[in-house]
Amino acid sequence: MKRILVLAAVLVLVGGLAQAELSYTKVTANTTSTQTAINAGSLTVVNDGASSIYVRVFWEGETIVDSQGVALTATASNAEIKSGEALEFSKELSIQAISIVSASSSTVRLYYW
Repeated sequence: MKRILVLAAVLVLVGGLAQAELSYTKVTANTTSTQTAINAGSLTVVNDGASSIYVRVFWEGETIVDSQGVALTATASNAEIKSGEALEFSKELSIQAISIVSASSSTVRLYYW
């Protein structure tokens, strides 16, 4: 009986994950900030580059541009993701966009759903 309950719970979990649509984007980060629209509830950022990257996440309802219409960008004081590492962002509010900057050219994978 216990095995049947565990199997049923696993099937419900897998079914729920199958309904979530996973999106994937690969971007290049460099000294000029790259801003990417996300519009999802969860985001995983993977740094495949040789140097650290810095990310700034914008949540639903947050301003992405300043009063002059200039896009707000990531800086070295924002969340750091070292080479070969990943960081996951998740919140009840939707993630609107992400800004990424790096000291040198870095490949970054974004997984969001």
